[in-house]
Amino acid sequence: MKPAQHTVMLRQIAHGSAAYSAACALRNRVLRLPLGLDLYREDLAAEVSQLHFGLYDEADALLACLCQCGGRAPTLGADSADGGAA
Repeated sequence: MKPAQHTVMLRQIAHGSAAYSAACALRNRVLRLPLGLDLYREDLAAEVSQLHFGLYDEADALLACLCQCGGRAPTLGADSADGGAA
């Protein structure tokens, strides 16, 4: 049996838009709340200068989101080139 094929689309999300609010809600639900954190308790002002993207399915449901956080790639811990300083 052949696996089902699905179409997904990557779109840029404008800061402050309804899509941005949906992406923040997804980030909070999946990444923050399980750790006892809350995205809405953080200062999100810096996000206005970041690039935001969403991955959408055929029904226009947001499946995933990501952002470009500035000119410098984020470090991933002590194994990074700068010793983990962030």
